[in-house]
Order: sequence, then structure tokens, then C-alpha cells
Amino acid sequence: MRLPQALLLGLLSCTLAAPAAAQASDPAPELPWKQGGVYLGGFLTRYDSTVRLGADAAGLALEVNLEDAFGLDSSSQDLRFGAFWRFGESQRHEVTIDYLRSSRSASKTLQEDITIGDTTYPAGTGVSVDSTLSIIRASYSYSFVLDDRIDLAASFGLYTMPFSFEFAGVSNTENEDFTAPLPVFGLHADYAITPDLFLRQRIDLFYLEYGDFRGGLADIYLGLEWFPWEHVGIGLGFENFRLGIEAENDSYPGMSLNGNVKYQQTGLFGYLTYAF
Repeated sequence: MRLPQALLLGLLSCTLAAPAAAQASDPAPELPWKQGGVYLGGFLTRYDSTVRLGADAAGLALEVNLEDAFGLDSSSQDLRFGAFWRFGESQRHEVTIDYLRSSRSASKTLQEDITIGDTTYPAGTGVSVDSTLSIIRASYSYSFVLDDRIDLAASFGLYTMPFSFEFAGVSNTENEDFTAPLPVFGLHADYAITPDLFLRQRIDLFYLEYGDFRGGLADIYLGLEWFPWEHVGIGLGFENFRLGIEAENDSYPGMSLNGNVKYQQTGLFGYLTYAF
């Protein structure tokens, strides 16, 4: 009886060990996150922007809302594109670059007196206004949680924003040009609803007071990205971008601004992406 008992025990042990062995040999689940890619799309945007050029000794310079005072379009369609790349065996490291340019112009006959800098433009004056803002965002992120469902990462980046504003009256022109290089810290949390459908979430923040400079930035994005084909995807997202800067000439490295700028973009971003 000992031999049959030994065989029975051996078969039972193999039967119980087989699932465990199979489980141990199963490969780790394949991550759905793309290694790299490019995207291109349109940004349907609404604006709210205020500019002050210069300031007198009493600080009484007038802040002008560009949309209300000068009739600049409060909405537009802008082109936006970017690229990303994950590197390292763990796929936890990622670099991203993104570019958006917004340009608007308008002509108007003033309905009331407006003072900009040292010049007063009386009602009835014909004026033209041009405003251009480019946003170049470059960032590095590290995913401290990364599996087949969640990618949670912290990021550090630089927003470089060439801005130009020109106000032209009958006999005088006021203009301001500056480039604002602002470092930002952020978080992004992406969720794979399915291997082909992703929820994208991102927030970047900056605030600094330095001498005569005060600046703040908040960029919040929420969107969905779907890959109906292996390498080609479609995305749609909502973004709110807010920027506030106040400075006197060269009070911040890399910026020459005498006045302040308050700028807000809110809109929908639709795009196509090629990823691998």
C-alpha cells in the first residue's frame, strides 16, 4: 500500500503545484503606455487678457482689457503641436515639448479717453492693436507609480512665452515685448480605461516674488485619448491656462517688462497623434 499512497501523494502535489508554477512563469502584464510620439491639432480658445504699460510715480497707470477696450477677438482657433519620449528600461522617465501660438489684431475708434503710459488718446481716435503670445513648454517627468492601469508622475519644466503687444494711434505707438522663462512644477495622472483608451490629467504651477517681480502660472488639462489603430490616436481635452506677471524693466532674469500682463486661455484641444 505504500507505493500507491506515494504515487497518489506525488500526483496530488504536482496537481497543486502546477497552477503556482504556471503563475510564476506568467510574464508581467504588458504596459499600455506609448514609448514616444508626436501630435498635432487645433486649440479652440477663449481669452481674457489685461495689459498695463508703464506706471507713474503714484502707480495710477491704467490697466486695459484688450477684448473689451480694443475689440480683440475673445476667441480664436490656434495650431498646437508637440512630441514626447519615454526612455530607460523602466519607462518611468519622460521628456515632452509642446508649442502653441496665438496672434490677434483689431482696429477700433475709441469711445472714451484712454491713457497708456504718458499719452492720452481722446475719444474718436482711430487705433489698431496687435497681440501675440507663444507658449513653449518643455518638461521632464518621473513616474513614481506605473503599472498597466495608472501612470502617476511628478514633473519639472520650463514655460518660455514670447509676448508682444502693440498699440498704434494716429501719431504715437506703444509697444511691449518680453520673453518670460518660468520654471514650473507639476503632476500628471493618466489612467488606462482600456488598453486603447486613456484619461489624461495634468497640472503645472509656478509662483515667485523676486524684487520688483511678481509672477504666477497655472496650467490645468483634462482629456481623453483613444487609439482606434495601433499607432494612430485621436484626442480631445479641456485646458485652462492662467498667467499673471508684474515687473519693472529687468527685475526678473531674461525679462524686460515695465507694467503687468494678466492672461487667461480656456478652450478645447482636438488632435491626432502618432505613437509607438
